[in-house]
Amino acid sequence: MAGKKGFQGVAGGKAVVPMPLVNELVALSSKGEWAQLVTKSKTLSERYPMAPISWKALGKGLLAIGQSEQSVIALLRGVKLAPRDADLYLDLGQAHQNLGQHAEAEQAYRKALEINPKSASILTRLGQFLTECMRHEEALVCHQSAIQIDPKNAIAYNNLGNTFFGVLQLQEARNYYHRAVELNPQYMEAWINLGNTFRKLEVWGDAELCLRNALQIHPDSPLPIMALSQLLGHLNIKNEECLELLNRLIVLTPNSAEVYVELGNAHLRMKNQDLALEAYRRFKQQKPFITWMANKSPADFSVVVLDAPFAGSTPINYLLGQAGFERHFYCVIPNEWEQDRDALKLKGDVIINVIGDADNGQEILPHALQICDALNRPTINHPRKILATDRESIAHRLENTPLCKVPRTIRVEGALLKSGGMSALPEHFDLPILVRLAGTHGGDAVQKCDDIAAIHSFMEERPGDIYYVTEYVNYQSSDGYFRKYRWICIDGEIFPYHLAIHTDWLVHYFRTDMGNHDWMRSEEEVFLKGACPLFTPSHLEALKQIAAATHLDYCGIDCGIDSQNRILVFEANATMLVHDEKEEMFKFKNPYVENIKQAFDRLVYKMARGS
Repeated sequence: MAGKKGFQGVAGGKAVVPMPLVNELVALSSKGEWAQLVTKSKTLSERYPMAPISWKALGKGLLAIGQSEQSVIALLRGVKLAPRDADLYLDLGQAHQNLGQHAEAEQAYRKALEINPKSASILTRLGQFLTECMRHEEALVCHQSAIQIDPKNAIAYNNLGNTFFGVLQLQEARNYYHRAVELNPQYMEAWINLGNTFRKLEVWGDAELCLRNALQIHPDSPLPIMALSQLLGHLNIKNEECLELLNRLIVLTPNSAEVYVELGNAHLRMKNQDLALEAYRRFKQQKPFITWMANKSPADFSVVVLDAPFAGSTPINYLLGQAGFERHFYCVIPNEWEQDRDALKLKGDVIINVIGDADNGQEILPHALQICDALNRPTINHPRKILATDRESIAHRLENTPLCKVPRTIRVEGALLKSGGMSALPEHFDLPILVRLAGTHGGDAVQKCDDIAAIHSFMEERPGDIYYVTEYVNYQSSDGYFRKYRWICIDGEIFPYHLAIHTDWLVHYFRTDMGNHDWMRSEEEVFLKGACPLFTPSHLEALKQIAAATHLDYCGIDCGIDSQNRILVFEANATMLVHDEKEEMFKFKNPYVENIKQAFDRLVYKMARGS
């Protein structure tokens, strides 16, 4: 409600509200004193029951304090008395929308537009509603029409950006958000949206600059504080500032459950495990689930996604993004799920377990297993399957696979290895060996040891932990480079994901110089197309056997090709990262990555159908 315009038409059949009282309603609305507005308008609706102004003010006040059901009742009284008041229909549409009554909401918004078809603000509100309903093409028409009526309407440009953002047309979204802040440099929400778009585009510096602009405009608004803290957290930078922002946010919004998730993530990054766990508990007390809505209405079905702190997760932002089903994320905390049993049953036609690391998840996976068994729903990567995918178990399971070389791997206590050296290992192990801290990935805490001194030096800081010892197999190609191929396996299908080429044996895509060598990217594209001569039909069949041996519904295989033309398996587990590419030089990969996304969707739908 923005000024007296919303309260025109004070006469109501047999009653007229005196102007001083109308002015009082306007003043309460302008100050945002909604509780007082509700109290005052209730009194007026009893005294002047035939005056639309009484019901209009009451409906607006109730809507503002979150009492949408009561707001609908008041606003329906209002529209009966003033059927040509577009503002009444706008509020009625919002109240229905809040209640999830989409058909009634759309009817009210379109009635407002019928009354005032040249209103840019009504077109914008209808467009916002259609965007939330995933009806992006219709929303696009509304926002473009609003801009034609009012070319300097910053809100319309911002909402047009939201529509393009919703269908991941990020360059277009960026352009419209940019136009919005050009028209109104103090438009905090547009700065946030622009920053989040740059974040999606992985233009990190511009993302941070936009979010800091938003925070400067409104230093005490929760919106920019949350957005900036999420960016800093995602980049794992300025953790102290991120923590300070989140603590400010808790003061401003003590009942916001999402803040505690971000706080838990921040403490997790800073290795404050007890504080992280407490933050996650605080979140679950207020809100057991984080929900991602489907990109269609109604959703085809819903899934429960089981995750846990400290446990090593399957990265699912890409795989579970843009789906026709609702996704309800549930944080598994030991012995704290029974109270949510009924809600879990209602939320999930399918369970997707993303607690994917057998080592880091050793303590929490049995609790996730209890949940899956109790709910008895179709489950992707059941915790029982994950528990059997540690490096040693997988190596044993694959040792007789044709065309496959699996380096010998053993799990050993650090103290035993440090004191006994090579004598602590079975006799078939010879130097050099790879020593890796259990539960680590991405090349963290792993070293090639050529002698006993190197083993002792590597383990000096954490001798009491558990390690994997793996025989080193030289897989250097004839041109002097090392090549690591990643395959993604989904429900028996295998898909090439990437090829990383490096000058060193420790190959990870982020360590390579792929961005500076056209020939490397060309070779990777050949691999993605399925035309790499190293992978014959027999090799592809061996890869399927490797995937089947993991017993996982979703997993990845990192491998090389050794000097005897065998698949050299580095690891096969559920924690493999899949994402699309934002940088222009790597976008050639996206059609092949999209194949993986589509296969994952097919798996989820198959599980939901029970087939």
